[in-house]
Amino acid sequence: MSIALLRGRKAAYLLILRAVPDRRLGGPLHQIILELWRPKVVFGSYRDLIPEWGYLPNSTNRLGRREMNKELTAAEKSKPYSKYFYQSMAPAPKATMDILARGPIDPALALPVQERGAILNPGVLPTEIGYCMMPDGSGFVAMKTEMPGVTSEMINWWFFWHGLESLRYKIWDRDDHYAIHVLEKDLPRRLDMRLNTRERNWGTTDVVEEDIGTGSVLLYISFMSPEDYGYNMGQFRAPNVLTAVSANLGLMEPKVPLATFSHVAREIPGGLELRSRFWLGWHVTDGKPVRVADSVPFELVKGLAHHCPKEYANLAAILPKVYEENVAIVDRIEDFRS
Repeated sequence: MSIALLRGRKAAYLLILRAVPDRRLGGPLHQIILELWRPKVVFGSYRDLIPEWGYLPNSTNRLGRREMNKELTAAEKSKPYSKYFYQSMAPAPKATMDILARGPIDPALALPVQERGAILNPGVLPTEIGYCMMPDGSGFVAMKTEMPGVTSEMINWWFFWHGLESLRYKIWDRDDHYAIHVLEKDLPRRLDMRLNTRERNWGTTDVVEEDIGTGSVLLYISFMSPEDYGYNMGQFRAPNVLTAVSANLGLMEPKVPLATFSHVAREIPGGLELRSRFWLGWHVTDGKPVRVADSVPFELVKGLAHHCPKEYANLAAILPKVYEENVAIVDRIEDFRS
């Protein structure tokens, strides 16, 4: 089977596959594509099995997948936070979208992954909102989100809480978030009440199905502590650095490393500012950046840059109430085991 045969179909996965050397995928590209084109079951958790001929975690019709996502199950509708799925999403700030509409930034203004610690510094970096391809073929995305009424404790809570159930992920972005689950081996840590909320996602992995601008893809997101990300822990103090959420991510099937990201929160009057950076083509391992792809598709970099303000604008709008209504409810591990 050739890539040409897939022309005309939304093939997000192929955009990524073509950027990864064939040797990293363990076999000839045509064999991988043939395997991926067989009927599959795509899942977010064991409750969210979606059998569908031709629908893949790697390549889907975006409008068809969004149409499927409009209806909740009876169990989902019974959850008190299902109301957030049905309300209109908060729009991304016009000023942010106007900046993105100008196109890619000068790569000289991007923050290299090797200098990622600069996001902990006070003040403003050369680029707080923007995206570009780097000269080495990797990609860069910067985003800034003001979150009135949001605290660092809410951010920490959200990132251990929402991965446990698909509905929690869907209310974040009803258009582009389809399913999620925490790897079962990681559930004990995620639900360990002896840990504070900041620590519970460290060393755990979410598996998500979402559209980051190129069609639906199945991704893993593996979180790590700020120290393991290589940050200077001496800089973690108010008001400049309240918390950080950092992770490596990649394609889940086949497992292909793709990018690393970090969200750093700092105080602003009435709330916090979330400073986000994505480095596509890189992971961080043992506190050091490691190149994982020779190049990345521009379409993916641009798509992620436009997806990020959309989802985080809505999170800023709903998080204070979602937190207030659910923080006191204790989840039971047996409810999330298959």
